[in-house]
Amino acid sequence: MLPSKKIILIIVISLIFFSVVKDLKDGSPIHHTTEKQVVTSKFTDSKNDPDGPVSFQVISYKVSASETFISIIDQINNQQQTIDIEQAMVDFKALNPKVDILDLQPETTYLFPMY
Repeated sequence: MLPSKKIILIIVISLIFFSVVKDLKDGSPIHHTTEKQVVTSKFTDSKNDPDGPVSFQVISYKVSASETFISIIDQINNQQQTIDIEQAMVDFKALNPKVDILDLQPETTYLFPMY
């Protein structure tokens, strides 16, 4: 075998080895896991709603890469037609004061309102 072919073969085998090790160490992003946990307490928000207090359960939810705030709210609330998105945004901000709704980070757990 020529020396250049040996070098190429060693490089290819090394790349495959490092790829397998990295995948086993860090995990593969193929599997989509969603972590939902219902908190037993209820949250009442009366300061932001002039019609009276809004009561909802708080869900701890781990965001995946393709999800948005609205898609998560729809999923958590079983895609109900009567969800007030503006109220959901206000309630989300009350639960996560330092989080930008338009910049949810994948693989991060946030608190979401469930009505």
